[in-house]
Amino acid sequence: MNKVLFLGNSPAINDIDFDRIDPKVTIVGTNRAWLKVVPDYLFFHDIKIFKELDANPDRFKELKHKCKFISSDWLGTQCKKQKITGPAYTTIYPRPNRYKFVDCVTTAIEIYDRYISKTKNTYYVAGVSLAWSEPSHFWKVRPADNIGNGLNEKWYEPRFKKTYINFEDLKRKGFDIISVSPGSKINKIFRYEHVANLYS
Repeated sequence: MNKVLFLGNSPAINDIDFDRIDPKVTIVGTNRAWLKVVPDYLFFHDIKIFKELDANPDRFKELKHKCKFISSDWLGTQCKKQKITGPAYTTIYPRPNRYKFVDCVTTAIEIYDRYISKTKNTYYVAGVSLAWSEPSHFWKVRPADNIGNGLNEKWYEPRFKKTYINFEDLKRKGFDIISVSPGSKINKIFRYEHVANLYS
């Protein structure tokens, strides 16, 4: 059974020592996880993310050399609405369920499982608290790089609830998921383990 670590963007990923992650563990980052680690895959849905990558050319060059960029058809929809061209370096996959709320982490898990992985996996989830706190994201400390957004609790809370429902759906589908974020709401659905269990 292969181990795949999915990274959300809550401050919990600040507690991960990425230098100690077992090299056999595949890392899939979402959104601004690239600020913390160069993952094997980077999944994003928002136009703002690839604009931020363009604005950080040195890091972008490193990412392009070491990881693969993936997204869903939702990104194409957003680009079409804004009449802009999406990033040519990103592979777009159809969402397995186009009627579900589009959150990055559960969408990335389903896409990775359906289109990319050729084996059975245990999926470890870090940085998904689904509860508002301030700072709400580990990258809030990077305003000098024009990274981030000004969205608040009122915007996030209903999305947290919908994302929780998506995780419940993955549980029903039989996904082998383990939370490695203490205090996360998804710990009510999946068992929790300390992230150090992924260290070599």
